Amino acid sequence: MRSRFFRLVDPFLEQHHRWILWCPVLVAFGIGRYFSLSFEPSVYIGVLFSLLAFICLMLTLNKVALRVVFTVLFCISIGFSAAGFRTLNAGTPMIADEIGPIRVTGTVRLVEKEVSGAKILLQEAELEDVSKANTPRYVRIKLAEKFGSPQPEAKISLLAVLLPPSPPVAPYSYDFQRHMFFQGIGATGYAIADFKILQPARNTASAETVRESIKERVLAMESTAEAKAILTALLTGERRLIPEETWEDIRSSGIAHLLAISGLHIGLVAGFVFFFTRAILALSSWAALYLPIKKISAFMAFGSILGYCWLVGAPIPAQRAVFMTGVVLFAILIDRVAISLRLAGFAAIFVLLIAPESLFTPSFQMSFAAVVCLIAFYEVFRSRYASVLYAYSWQRKVAVYLLATFVTTIVASIATAPFALYHFQRVALLPGVLANMIAVPLTAFVIMPASLVAVFLMPFHLESGFLGIALWGIDIVLDTAHSTANMPGAVMLAPLWPQTALIFIVLGGLWAAIWQGRLRWGGVPFILFGLFLAGQGQLPDILISHEGKQIALNNGQGQLAFSDSRAERFTRSIWQSEYGGKARIYWPDNGNLEDYPLRCDYHGCIYTGDDGSVFAFVKDPMAGYRDCSRADLIIAPRIYELPGVCQQAQTITRPDLKQSGAHAIYINDKGYRIVTTNELRGKRPWAIKMK
Repeated sequence: MRSRFFRLVDPFLEQHHRWILWCPVLVAFGIGRYFSLSFEPSVYIGVLFSLLAFICLMLTLNKVALRVVFTVLFCISIGFSAAGFRTLNAGTPMIADEIGPIRVTGTVRLVEKEVSGAKILLQEAELEDVSKANTPRYVRIKLAEKFGSPQPEAKISLLAVLLPPSPPVAPYSYDFQRHMFFQGIGATGYAIADFKILQPARNTASAETVRESIKERVLAMESTAEAKAILTALLTGERRLIPEETWEDIRSSGIAHLLAISGLHIGLVAGFVFFFTRAILALSSWAALYLPIKKISAFMAFGSILGYCWLVGAPIPAQRAVFMTGVVLFAILIDRVAISLRLAGFAAIFVLLIAPESLFTPSFQMSFAAVVCLIAFYEVFRSRYASVLYAYSWQRKVAVYLLATFVTTIVASIATAPFALYHFQRVALLPGVLANMIAVPLTAFVIMPASLVAVFLMPFHLESGFLGIALWGIDIVLDTAHSTANMPGAVMLAPLWPQTALIFIVLGGLWAAIWQGRLRWGGVPFILFGLFLAGQGQLPDILISHEGKQIALNNGQGQLAFSDSRAERFTRSIWQSEYGGKARIYWPDNGNLEDYPLRCDYHGCIYTGDDGSVFAFVKDPMAGYRDCSRADLIIAPRIYELPGVCQQAQTITRPDLKQSGAHAIYINDKGYRIVTTNELRGKRPWAIKMK
């Protein structure tokens, strides 16, 4: 019995040098455990467990089994503690209901331009009739296009309507309110009049000024409007000029990542500056012999990505990419291997400890999934690839590069596909791979290098030739996107996955990436079980928005019928995506739906479930006298109080929605089950209840 146990354990003991790679996974588990609680734990609990685990670890360094146990506990507790401290420090007052119009005064911290205007982020805000203690740290306000946009660092005053940050549109949907909480944004809204500048921006040579100058130079070039809009987005981060039809084709062709300023662009900028600087210095024999040109090049590359991040407005994914690329460049400075799973794990731990909430963002998950899978893949094939690259002619090298690009695209696409399906319910298929085969090399070797050279030459007005080269490459990319987006089967749509399915798939993928040899195959059962769970998820039969202005019915085949064709467009789009993106229909004002057991009249509608349950959608209190006696559930999302005859029936009214948020109703053979967003979130600082 003992020998059999050791035969099972020996493969893991032989790879003891890989155990440390599980530390970021354990830190992430601790963070996930913190956010899964339905109450706010004391931050000192995590600190106490971390301290005890660390002390026990130090006392058991000579005992392998105990050392592993206490290391696991320490990593989990440190992740839990980091999340608690982050919540404590990020806390900001959040308004609970609509306010306004009121006078809002503050300093502009950030300006995001869009097609229909701009969004500004105000800091040091002062809200009319709101105390300082209840004023959010940041307020985000949308400005109509006719109002223009102020300069960053300018102090302005405007009249606006403020709203609380949007809660999840349905149970198990993405929690936008939590995302806003950790950004320090406690109110959003829209201006109803033009802003007044109380104090102009002190720094006239701001990033906004540089962006506008670059945009003017790009728009002055002779090319298609689409290409100029794409190049403007790559150089300034401003994407409002891109037409929606072009966006849709870019998404469907699977190359949208080329426009999201993140790891790819930061890496291309760093790589171009690194190799260009190194090549220039190598031309001098003295520099090549007496100077550490590789380290100098790494230092210059880091400065270039800092400048590029500043230029594009420093979005969160770009900041994370700058850090990860900076770690790689720092490894070069200290003569370590620049790209390894240990380095990726260190970067993951650092990001998770600094911003634990990023664990749940698509950008964090997809970027690390791609990096980890690519590193693990090339760990296996690196020696074979390198021997072919350096042993044969340049024709073979070109062929190997093209093959490597294809394989890299496949591996990265497979690695990120589960996250794309989970968060966005869509993923590009083979046509997307073909589009990436063309678009990625063009971006890496033509578009980005030519764009960077053009930016450096703009002060001397010598940029037109290089801008022309970049626009030529973008035209080819756009032609590819338009062609592949219309191919049959270009995009796969899927309904919302259960979170458990994604967890098992991720666990299986990490198992296969971290362990070596035959142990890798142990991750396959986890992945297969996760895929099985993904197909077993049950979608709600009835959805009610937190504002009560929109109700959706599911016909059992993923097609939704909405109660209103105008209200809550954002909520409608999210619901439709979570149900697989099928075409939507709307209830008639007075009439019936053939594919749904729904009967309507002037006072409301009656919906009959498969088990015979009757659900009444009541438009006015008078309908309660008729429906309360025959319906199992009365749904009156816009009514505050129903007649006394309804007291014996279960009801969902406006106060219920304000207290519990969006509702999802699941109908089964035994009746129905109601799940609410606030029931799942519990009493957490970001779970604001409407008044």
